[in-house]
Parts: sequence; structure tokens; C-alpha cells
Amino acid sequence: MTARIDRREMATGMLLAGRTPRDIARRLRVRPSAIAAYARDGGIEYFKTHIPERVLMRLQAEAARRGLSDRALARQLLTKIVEDDLFDAVLDEEEGGA
Repeated sequence: MTARIDRREMATGMLLAGRTPRDIARRLRVRPSAIAAYARDGGIEYFKTHIPERVLMRLQAEAARRGLSDRALARQLLTKIVEDDLFDAVLDEEEGGA
């Protein structure tokens, strides 16, 4: 029982630190579905995203430069885009479609 609690606590800590569920599952040698259950049980919500590795690496580098976690920087970026209605500016789409 102790090992299960330790894994749950470790997984929760890693999620809060910004690790991906897949990475956590690999490190703790459990199924990714277990990480989702740990998060749910701990009241942690996370997006299941598929971000290309090159994009994630750039985000992590910029976050480190700013003294933030990658999750904190992503949260700030998304918040700014939504609050300031910057979708068109960020996506640089021409009028009438993509």
C-alpha cells in the first residue's frame, strides 16, 4: 500500500511540475491511465495535448529564460491570446479562410 501512495504522490508532484502524463508513466513504470486516475483523484486537471517535440523544446527554453515553468508560460500565452483577442494576429490568417 505504501508504494501505491508514494507513486500517487510522486505522480501528482510531477504533474504539478509540468511533466507529461506519458513521461510520468514511463518514469514510474505504470500505465498512462494510472496517471490520469491519480490526477483525477488529486483534483488536478490537465489538457491532453500532442505538442511536437521541437515546439515543446522551444517553449521550455523560453520559459526557462523567463524563470517560468513551461506550463506557466503556456498558460500566460493562452490567457493573453484569449483576453486580448489575438487569434488572427497569432495565426496570421488571411481574411476568408486559412
